Amino acid sequence: MGEYLRTAGSRPLVPRERERSAALLDFFLLERALRELADDLDSRPDEVGAALQGLLEHLRDSVGAR
Repeated sequence: MGEYLRTAGSRPLVPRERERSAALLDFFLLERALRELADDLDSRPDEVGAALQGLLEHLRDSVGAR
């Protein structure tokens, strides 16, 4: 994340405050996990366990970090 912020420079692509940028990253990771879960439900419902496990781990990490 640090290299991304250095590359972005002064462009307002990402909030400069650490908590706000972490919240934004967390949102995008959650969105990705939910999209993967939806894809698995559509195409491989019998293999949805891995997507659910990833989502639960993300949620545990997010809540534990606060």
